[in-house]
Amino acid sequence: MKVGGDAAFLLAYLNYVSKRTPRDERGYFSLDSTFAIRGVGIPKRSFIRYREALVEAGYISYIPGDNQNIKPRYKVLK
Repeated sequence: MKVGGDAAFLLAYLNYVSKRTPRDERGYFSLDSTFAIRGVGIPKRSFIRYREALVEAGYISYIPGDNQNIKPRYKVLK
């Protein structure tokens, strides 16, 4: 499935971060969305749209944070 160039850039960024961030026992790493948005340099709505496209295409797995103190978790699958 095609996801587009910007979503592919987000995937590359998540892959980079996943290799430099501690992971839990299931392979997920925590990443603050605000930090990721600044790192990639895209608007929040675009970030959410690209993230959903990557999840639907099976490139990443995403677990939303429960509240403001628990960060979302990501896992790069491909």
